[in-house]
Parts: sequence; structure tokens; C-alpha cells
Amino acid sequence: MSYNGTVHCRNCYGTGHNRRTCPQLTEQYKQRAENEVAQGEDRGHWHTQYAKRTGVYLDGVKATELKRSRRGGTRRCKYCAKTGHNTRTCTELKEHKTAALVDTKAIRAKIVAALEEQGLGIGALITKTEYGEKIGYMVTGFHLEQVNSESINHNPNVIQITALNPSQVQSYNRVTGIPLPPIEGVNDGSWNTNTELVGPVSGSAAVVTIPDGWVEDGGFLEALFEDRQSPNWSDNRYDY
Repeated sequence: MSYNGTVHCRNCYGTGHNRRTCPQLTEQYKQRAENEVAQGEDRGHWHTQYAKRTGVYLDGVKATELKRSRRGGTRRCKYCAKTGHNTRTCTELKEHKTAALVDTKAIRAKIVAALEEQGLGIGALITKTEYGEKIGYMVTGFHLEQVNSESINHNPNVIQITALNPSQVQSYNRVTGIPLPPIEGVNDGSWNTNTELVGPVSGSAAVVTIPDGWVEDGGFLEALFEDRQSPNWSDNRYDY
């Protein structure tokens, strides 16, 4: 296909069709098939190629036995590699998504409780030690959509902080991010050692920053499992 969207045939160099549907090539196959039949070879090479191309033999009989299965092999689920279903109905995929959602709900519930207990919400004051000097920041937002059962231990910078005195920091670092503080049963205690919460807000104010329904929200699942294969994929591929 050319860049202007016009289809060009590689056989006859005409436009509006490709080699697979080229009427000139189909006619050539037909003539060769007719020659084979005239010589007494009813299902010869060219007659078979013509039937594959058109779906019927010269006598009008459908060539259903020549149809190839999709991609030339057994159709398998893209996630688990088992046969007989696709990703839309895959029970293994549903089970793994359910497990990820259950784990994420538990983690998010603990985060909400910890933020309330610590008073870590919008308006809270943070200090970061940079080059031996403590710089003041204010919590101005969260990126909680990044938090799920898998991402939490990768220490995503889900807390957005803004410098209280911009002249103290470089322009590119005046609005920055930091990880969540250590929360038992959630993360591995990754809050930077040079970061300190010095001005908490009231617990209720911290919780107000959590979007309604965030703990139960499973909107992250599609992206998490996009193009992913089951841990059992290889075994399933050869056992089913």
C-alpha cells in the first residue's frame, strides 16, 4: 500500500486490489487448472491452487477441506495458551485479575488508614534535605492511580510536593514527587531518608484527599494485564 492509501497489485501493477485478489492472476490459475483437467488430472496442483484461491473447484464443488485454520494452527487463548476459549472467557485470567484486585484493595485500605493516622494529606508540610540543607515543601497532590499490588514495591512517587520557597531549588525540581512513607504490610519502607513530615494535617483532612471509591476501584486491571501471559503459559502451550 502506498502512503496515499491506494492499493497496488504486485502481480499486474494495477490499482484497487492486491495480489491475493488480482483477477488477472485468478484467471491464470483457472486456465492452468482447466489444462490439468483436460489432461485427465482432476485435482492437480494448479486446480488445487485455484480452489484455494476461490474456495471452489472448477465443477462448482466447495473446497472446504482446503481451508486452513486461523494462523495455520490451533487457536489458543492469548493469556493462558489453552484451547477452547479466548481471553474474554478465560477463567485463569479472571482468577488472576480477581487476586490482583483483592490484594490491591487490602493495600489501599492500609494506605488510607496510614495517611489518616500520620496526617499526610494536601497541605501537609515536608522537608527534604538537599546538599545538607533542609528545604520546605507542601503536599499539593497525589497520583494514587499508580498504586496497586504490583507497583507499590517499585516505590512510585505518588505524593506530589511543591517547594515553599522556589528560589531555594532549581526550577525543574520545584514541583517533584516522593514515595509513600513506610506503611506496615504495604511497602518496604522506601520513603527517602532525607524526607520528613514536619507539618501534618488533621486525619480527616488527609482522608478527604482520597477519591471516593479508590480502594475498590479496579480500573487499573486492564492496563496491568495488557499483553500479559499467564505464568503457566509455557506449560499450557504443550499440555493442552
